[in-house]
Amino acid sequence: MQVTIRRAREDDQAVISAMVRRARLNPANLDWQRFVIAERDGHAVGVAQLRRHSDGATELASLVVEPEVRGHGIAGRMVDALLVDEQTPVYTLIDRRFADHFTRWGFTPVDPGRLPRSIARVYRIGRVVTAVGSVLRRQRIRIVPLLRPMR
Repeated sequence: MQVTIRRAREDDQAVISAMVRRARLNPANLDWQRFVIAERDGHAVGVAQLRRHSDGATELASLVVEPEVRGHGIAGRMVDALLVDEQTPVYTLIDRRFADHFTRWGFTPVDPGRLPRSIARVYRIGRVVTAVGSVLRRQRIRIVPLLRPMR
């Protein structure tokens, strides 16, 4: 499968917002300038960002791959592209089922009490939202915070 990973452009904003909302992820601060896009045949099939919070924390967030192209390493390639030159600590909040996949980038579990204020806030909101989502989807979702230390 031929997929290209590229930096987002301003005209990608609507696609980014639509994909994140469809995936029922946090729709806050979806600034195209922080995103990479996975593209196949001229169409976006994945998005991901490094969200910069006002307290200086950096979060790997909004990671979406369209269902029909999952299982081909697209998410990993987008994470690679975002983290390649990143020197600051990076947090991510992920369903426990996928946490082990992030060890390849040096992410490890972090105690929720040690999260920066901005990430802790997103974590608390995410736990409430996923608790409701778990009931509606009849599939348990358990968010865990991970940290990739400074490089």
